Amino acid sequence: MLLFASSATAQQDDPKLPAPQDDAALEIEVGAPEARANSAEADAWLAKLEAAHKGILQYNYSAQVGVQVMMSGGGGSGEPMQASFTRRGSVLQGGPLGTLIQCNKSLELPGLSDGPGGAMMDESSAVLVRAADLLIDYKASEMAAMTGGPQGLTKISKKDLNALRETMPMAAPMDFVMMHSPSYADPRDFVRSLTEQTALDKAVKAEGQVILSGKAPAGYMPAMGPNADPLLEVEVRLILDANTSRLQRVELGSADKPSMSVSFSDYAQPEAIDAESFNLNPEGKEVKDLAPILRAQFEQMTFIGGGPSSADDEDEF
Repeated sequence: MLLFASSATAQQDDPKLPAPQDDAALEIEVGAPEARANSAEADAWLAKLEAAHKGILQYNYSAQVGVQVMMSGGGGSGEPMQASFTRRGSVLQGGPLGTLIQCNKSLELPGLSDGPGGAMMDESSAVLVRAADLLIDYKASEMAAMTGGPQGLTKISKKDLNALRETMPMAAPMDFVMMHSPSYADPRDFVRSLTEQTALDKAVKAEGQVILSGKAPAGYMPAMGPNADPLLEVEVRLILDANTSRLQRVELGSADKPSMSVSFSDYAQPEAIDAESFNLNPEGKEVKDLAPILRAQFEQMTFIGGGPSSADDEDEF
């Protein structure tokens, strides 16, 4: 079994080829959301950022977060190792057609293969965010087979998604990268969650960029490893293009070694959009209800981990 806890070391390696793995469990400390006030200058820039991302727009994103892997069984030494979750893809905002998001997530497990970067477990999906629901096409993957995760065409209402967020809690940064649920399938939703819970009180303009910085409550980011001292607050930085006000990068943690980072690039405003590209079910296949699948997966994982009562403030995955 693999036990994961977040680490202050963010990994920078490119994804490597996948390899089959044993069952995995992820331990996350979850804190209650806490709204925080920004400075007037920061709020002004956030309003510009929101306006700059509206309308027909496409861009790419890439996110990563460091984790500590505790190996047990199968010859594991029990010593913590550094690994990383990554998520990358593209976003196409199509107005009335919805927002189409391509998502590729992976977990690099060092030392579990002969390759230079270690073994990978990959998942890919396409998500169409509509007014009242999300249509999601999960591709077949080793990670889904290992965890009992959804595969194929699924649909979930935003009402059910909000309810699942209450019963399947995970800190938003980890949920965004890991896609524990599609709550933050749209990167903009994650950024909104971040700005709502961060007191952004500084705005520094330099070299064509604006850096908004402040502090989020400790519960917004999991503890930095099983033996680390509890965090009091989490440093947050949003880096904007000073001319377009579009987001370039988000960082959580110290500036020298952020525990999480998300980059945004290749912004473009297409002159025309192919409506057929927003059709995730051209063959009219069966679309499964995602909510009960996610509930069953969550219940199975908590049962394997000993149930919610097995730790005071941790969820096990």
